[in-house]
Amino acid sequence: MSAVPTEDWWTDWQLAIVEDRSCLWREQAFQPSDALAFPMEGGGTTVRRKKEDEVVPSKASVVVGGWDHAHCALCWERISACAGDQASGYTDGKDQWLCATCHNKYIVPRWPKA
Repeated sequence: MSAVPTEDWWTDWQLAIVEDRSCLWREQAFQPSDALAFPMEGGGTTVRRKKEDEVVPSKASVVVGGWDHAHCALCWERISACAGDQASGYTDGKDQWLCATCHNKYIVPRWPKA
């Protein structure tokens, strides 16, 4: 039995997130950023966060402020500047976010106490 909490429904990707001690999680208020919208075959669009200094692909369009929320990678809690959502969370500085509850429950116990 593990000395640190896990969930049996986690995917390998989620387990890797909490086991990766090289990842530095920092608390940060969520701020919307630009997104890229891509047309899909058959209709509709798919949207993803635009990376800083990314050259916009010819088939994409920029949606200013379109990346308006993130989800906790472990519980899917919504993190955003919108009322009713968690306004801040912990990020790896890339694309992964954790809510404060999951960070405190799953990440903090994995770090040795000083």
